[in-house]
Parts: sequence; structure tokens; C-alpha cells
Amino acid sequence: MENEGAASPVSAQKGTSDFFKDLTARILAALREGVVPWRRPWRSLVPTRYTGLPFTGTNSLVLSLAADARGYSNPFWLTEAQGRRCGAKVLDGEEGMPVLRPLPFAVPDRGRGARHRPPIPIMERYEVFNGEQFDRLPPRFRVDEGSPAPGPEDRIAAAEDFFGAVGAKVVRGGDRAAYSPAHDIIRMPVLGRFHDPVRYYSTLAHEAIHWTGHRSRMRRRFGARFGDLAYAFEEIVAELGASFVMGRLGLPCLVERDHAPYIGSWIAVLENDERAIHHAASHAQRAADYLVIATASGRVRELAERPLGDRAWIVVYLDVVEIGEHPLVGAVGLDTDGAKRVLGLHPAGSDPEDRSAAAEELLRDIARRGVRPDRRRLVVTDGSAQLRDAAVRVFGGDTYVQACRLHREREVLSRVRAREERGKAGKSLREAWEGGADEGPRLLERLAGRLDRDGWEGAADRLRAGSSDLFTVDRFELDSGLARSLVTTGVIDSASSGLRRQICGVPNWGDGEVALRWAAASFLETEQGYMRIRGHRRIQFLKDHLAQIEMPFGP
Repeated sequence: MENEGAASPVSAQKGTSDFFKDLTARILAALREGVVPWRRPWRSLVPTRYTGLPFTGTNSLVLSLAADARGYSNPFWLTEAQGRRCGAKVLDGEEGMPVLRPLPFAVPDRGRGARHRPPIPIMERYEVFNGEQFDRLPPRFRVDEGSPAPGPEDRIAAAEDFFGAVGAKVVRGGDRAAYSPAHDIIRMPVLGRFHDPVRYYSTLAHEAIHWTGHRSRMRRRFGARFGDLAYAFEEIVAELGASFVMGRLGLPCLVERDHAPYIGSWIAVLENDERAIHHAASHAQRAADYLVIATASGRVRELAERPLGDRAWIVVYLDVVEIGEHPLVGAVGLDTDGAKRVLGLHPAGSDPEDRSAAAEELLRDIARRGVRPDRRRLVVTDGSAQLRDAAVRVFGGDTYVQACRLHREREVLSRVRAREERGKAGKSLREAWEGGADEGPRLLERLAGRLDRDGWEGAADRLRAGSSDLFTVDRFELDSGLARSLVTTGVIDSASSGLRRQICGVPNWGDGEVALRWAAASFLETEQGYMRIRGHRRIQFLKDHLAQIEMPFGP
């Protein structure tokens, strides 16, 4: 979809060049002093977003370095606007830290018949402040130094469990730690050869990051010999990846090795490319994610067995998540307090009827675990007939169904190849959404007629398909903020977009069980950052409307 007022590549990238120059300069200065800046003999807190989810990649590195330099002990970093939203204010004289976020920029259209390409992701710079830089920050963003935390022995035991579950073949013995791509094994000295367990697991984390790069996993290119730039780059990836993994385990990162021979080659890599550290951090984050997901078989079981009967689920979001060649149906629930929770995931086939059956099986399973089918509720789907039919079969013919407007916009606009026409269609769609249940359907039909006349029949057909479901929520007369949250499956998109970031470097999926494992871990991690739905204070209106009729359950 065209984004009115979207930045051009030049304006959106403004400031990112300086960002990379400054970061590279700081790291080079430390390396020239013989200091490896990501090597910490203390436990480093993982930089955390407003939502409770961790920052990743380059942002995690930047904010960790800033926290070390400034002495911050609060892991939270918020924008000034996020602070204001929760009643806090940035203290006078405080300076924020620049971080990056992806900003999609549409590829210029080359006319009708040209091959359609997806948007180009570019980076946008913005500013965040540490929790210690705010006044009146709510307690949930503060760190209670007196609160109990896992002790060192517990964290070491967790590290043992973590690496034991990764699945890498580790051969112990000798006096050298190394990963052999040719034999796909990690060689590690026995734990007693290290000064302490932290150094052992830090070194194992480093070699495990190398292990992820094998051609059967993330397929990174290893350098041919020590000292060449590809070899040095891979070593930076392993160093950063080890720090990300150990931070997640709540342990310092102390790789047991003599860094002096490597520092010169790292300097050469960074001097050759000011964005090398950014690319290395991105690869390192994906490799660390790979290790985390490799241990996640228990998350599938946790998700499949969690009881759901302790809340009144009045909304169910239902969507298909594509993981390579393995589609899954995902469900997220919304309760009467406005809280969200992942309800379940189920493998689905590529055939539409297979997806319908998978969605029905998933819905019957969550009904068995407590999402009562005899209660009237709203089901928000991707807009496909298959998911709609599955919801009606399980929850009854009087179920309210809302089709996702974002899905429909993407489907319609992707079929309009001329950029100018796509922009006009996008504007017309937004006008239709604003028209609500009274004017919206008429405006959509007018747009469909125009698309037909202009030769975009495929877009017109997709626009008309199930169009009545696009305005279900408008008939409830809800608070505008709550209504906007109920007309898309964005709550599932947020989990699947995080999943796409994690898996973008994985060329080989094996079987669907691996895909399900990755999805379960990603959805449950995203769930930690779920906040109550916008407009939740007015959700009583929706509850009252849905409670007007009790529906008997019928198969």
C-alpha cells in the first residue's frame, strides 16, 4: 500500500550514515587500545523496549555500550513520546541515544506488465532514553535492586540446559576450542580446563554461533584462512552472537581466548566498511535467535497444553503465517479486560481446503481448552473464505466475522501495477474505511467499478470478495481506538513479522515440525510484549453487544 507522506530514500536515510560512522569510530577506538568493547566481565542487562521485548542486533549493541559508558542499571529504553504516554518526562539536560528501525519504501513502478517487486526496507534513525533519564516513570519500567534474581549457580545450570538442547555435536577434550565446518562438530576442552564455568559457556556460545553458519543451517560463508576479511568478519559475528546469547542467559560474556591476534583483522574489516559492524550484528542476532529456537521444542508443548478457561475470550484473531514452505494457522485471543494471549498454532497445508480444516481443528482444540463455543464473539480473520467458514463451523452461524482491512488493501493494491493508479486506489480505500458501515460499502463498490473500467479486474474481484465482513466492527459503534484494533489481524502480524526477521537467514527448513517450533517460540516471546488493547476501557460496549444473544453450540 502506498504511504502518503512516506519518506524518500534520501530523507529516510538521513542521519543513518553518521550513525554508522560514529558507532564504527567508537569500536575502532576501543580496539586500537586493545579493548574488545563487547567483552564484559560483568552481567550485562539486555536493552529492553517499551513493550518489554528486547532490542536486537545493532540496537542492542549500541544501547549496551551506552549503558556501560553511562553507568545505567535500568534495562528499559523509551522514546520521549512513550514516556509521555505513561505520565513520565525526560529530565532536563538529558540526551538520548540514536537507534534504527526499518522503514519500508515502495519500489518505483515501471508500468503495466512489469514484474512486481516488494518494498525495499531502509533504515530510519530515532532517539530513545534510558529509564534513569525519566522523571515519574511507572514502576514497571524501574528495576528493584532488592527483588530476587536467579543466582549464579541457577544461571550456570540454565546455560547447561540451553546448550544441551541446541543439538550441536560437541566433542570434549584437548586444549583448543574450535568449530570444524568440514566435520560439523564443535571441539571444546573439558570444563575443568577453564578458569570458571562462565568462560566455558562463553566460549561454547562463540563456537555455537560458528555452528549456525553451516551450509545446512544459515549458510554463512566462512573465510578460507586466518587474517582474510571473510574470516575476520565471521569472527566478529561469533563474538557478537556469543554476547547476545550470554546476555539472554543472564551471564557475562568472557570468551576464553587471546584476542590480540584477531584485533588487527577486525580493525581491517571495520576500516574497509563503516557498515560492517551493523551487518555483523544483524548476522549475529539471527544466529543467536537460531540457537534459542533450536532449544524451543518445549514451547510447542507449552502452547498446546496451556489452559484457556480462566478468561472470557470475546475476540479471536485468526490468520495464516507462512514459514518457508510450511504454512501455519495462528490464533490470538482478547479477553474482557482488553488483555491478549496466544491461543494456539496448527500446521496447515498449501491447499485452501487444507487450511480450512487446519483452522477448524485449531478452533476446536482451543474450545476444548476453555474458549467456550456457546458464547457469541467476534472473530477477526485474514479475510479468506476458508478461515471464515472454519470459524462459523465451530462457533456457530451467528458468529460476528471481521475481515482484516490491511490484508484486503495489500491484496487489492498488489494487483494494481501502475503507481499512480495504486495511489488513487489506496486513497479510495482509506475513504471507504472512514465511511463506516453506512457509506463504506458504497464507496468500495464505486472503487471496484473504476478498477474494472481501468483494466484491473483482478483487483476489483478481490475487493468485492466478502466485502460485507469488512465493516462488521463499524456496526458496534465502538470507541475509535478500540475499533481500529479490531479491524485487522495486526496482533498476529506483529508476531509473524518478528518471526520473519528471525528466519530470514535460514535456507533449509527440513520439516514442518521445525517451522512449528520456531513459530511457537516467536509467538510466545512476542506475547511477553503484549499490552492491553487500545481503547480497552470501552471494551464493555463490545462485551454488552456480544452478550445480547447466547448461541447453542452445534457441530
